[in-house]
Amino acid sequence: MQLEKDRQLAIAQDAKKNPKKFWRFVKSKTTLKVGIADLRTKDDTAQDISVKDDQGKAELLSKYFAGVFTQETEVN
Repeated sequence: MQLEKDRQLAIAQDAKKNPKKFWRFVKSKTTLKVGIADLRTKDDTAQDISVKDDQGKAELLSKYFAGVFTQETEVN
């Protein structure tokens, strides 16, 4: 933790001399990483497979959540 603080202090102190380094640091802290990482599952033969495309990820998550949640009936 102290090492990171020292690095940040050095970047701040050198900001006037090296503005590109400062703005690169700012950008690295403000850029959002969006998306779902590749998902791993087992196929019908119990072999590990990796799902990389968005459609496949959506179908895999839908199948999983449909299997773990129950739909309750409305009782008066």
